[in-house]
Amino acid sequence: MPVDEEIPLQVEDPYGLSTQADELTAAMMSRRHGMTTVALRFPRLGGPRDKLRHAAREWAADRAAGARELWSYLDVRDAARAAWLAVTRPVEGHHVVTVAAPNTLMSEPTEKLLAVFHPDSERRAPVSDRAVPVDLGAAERVDLGAAERVLGFTARHVLP
Repeated sequence: MPVDEEIPLQVEDPYGLSTQADELTAAMMSRRHGMTTVALRFPRLGGPRDKLRHAAREWAADRAAGARELWSYLDVRDAARAAWLAVTRPVEGHHVVTVAAPNTLMSEPTEKLLAVFHPDSERRAPVSDRAVPVDLGAAERVDLGAAERVLGFTARHVLP
């Protein structure tokens, strides 16, 4: 922790396997044919008035329920913008991009949650306050890595 695009996928289900196969296919097409490919990795998606609020209530009642997704989320409006940027930005090569809101859906500090639900995960950097544990560039600032570097993306619709 924090995770980034360089950490190998740890496939546990058919959806994860298909995602991995798609990313590998995109990388191969980029290498072989010089195509530009951008693979977007999304967390829990939803709108602010429905699915995300429901997930926040669900995870508050059962903190373990969000542990697999690292309590991360993204508003569908931001997901649509990330997809638009992925097809319109002038980039070359193959890129894997994780897009997420900078904070978790939880009210408690992320480090506390990680200590309980991911105690054996290596800590590569501290995670401040409620920051999503994804590719932190500095302890006080969430740097969502390739999303900012490749797409110029930062989430605009962040829940408090």
